Amino acid sequence: MLLVVMLGRWRLGVYSNPWSICTLASLSANPHVRELVLDAATGPGTKRGKSHLRHQDFKLDYFRGAKGQMEYGIVALDHFRGTGLSSMYHNEKSPLASSGQDEEPLGRQHSPPFFMLGIIGRLCLFMFLSGVLVLVLYYARTGGDTPFERFIDSDSFGVRFLFTALGVVITIFWSGFSGAVSVMNSYQFLSERPREAGESILLAPPSNAFSGLWHAVRTRRAFLGLVSLASILSESLSIFLGNVPFQVTQTFFVNQLCTWAAVGIMSFMLLMLFVSFFLKWPHMPVNPGSIAGAMYYVCDNSVIDKFEGLSTFDKKNRDRTVTGMGLLYDFNERMSIEGGNNVNMLA
Repeated sequence: MLLVVMLGRWRLGVYSNPWSICTLASLSANPHVRELVLDAATGPGTKRGKSHLRHQDFKLDYFRGAKGQMEYGIVALDHFRGTGLSSMYHNEKSPLASSGQDEEPLGRQHSPPFFMLGIIGRLCLFMFLSGVLVLVLYYARTGGDTPFERFIDSDSFGVRFLFTALGVVITIFWSGFSGAVSVMNSYQFLSERPREAGESILLAPPSNAFSGLWHAVRTRRAFLGLVSLASILSESLSIFLGNVPFQVTQTFFVNQLCTWAAVGIMSFMLLMLFVSFFLKWPHMPVNPGSIAGAMYYVCDNSVIDKFEGLSTFDKKNRDRTVTGMGLLYDFNERMSIEGGNNVNMLA
């Protein structure tokens, strides 16, 4: 009830989900904010740009755009005046708006920007899951009067705590993996071929496993759906693992049920990790998990201009307006508009 009261009075500052590409682009209309983001990511003085961005204050507020109209979005504040900075934007400073075709921002970084989607992150999770799975299988398939059996069957708090802690650790790391897949899913979907707004930029990344499963059904993304399903199952993994050590207050059937349920869930997770090594992720030089990182991919004027004035629209009006544009959206190496009917959102 307290949460209901607090959330009912919570002033969000945005009119639709800000993590959808469309809403984020409409909130990125301030040219000076885009200049700060681009300088921190790909400018000639990247280290200085990152330091400037890190110590800069931002807020959601109204400002006057480059064409003189009032806009609502993210504004960089002047430390001395407490107001928005000048909106002068030098296109020649933007690597995406420059005419040079041979420049490559941040070099060629083909690994995904999230640690849990990188080779090292997935290998660590794969090895940890495999170790716990082997431990459980060894206990389930062996017996006798051995030190290992006596330790596991000691029915002490420490043993149950150890197995429960292993389940909690797996759940935490899998949540990171699932969250990274959810964020990358939208960009991977766009990188495959041009998509309509209703199945790409208007959809926000799912924020939990249950919405991720529904999102996967709507967009027909099998891998996201299976990862979300594994994330849902992992929520009960600590309970199953905590009941793997046999207890005198527990029936043999319950012990076997918990043991093989834990084995099944961890095997399913290992299968998903194994499949992930064969998936192709889009080239993303900047981590889209933060607001600044996600803004980097919509910073081009040709994209921002399409969504000016939409930041104060609710979801229904925004979706109707954007869908009425009849554009197709793509994710590749350079932002441009081709043929009047295709907008290429490129990194």
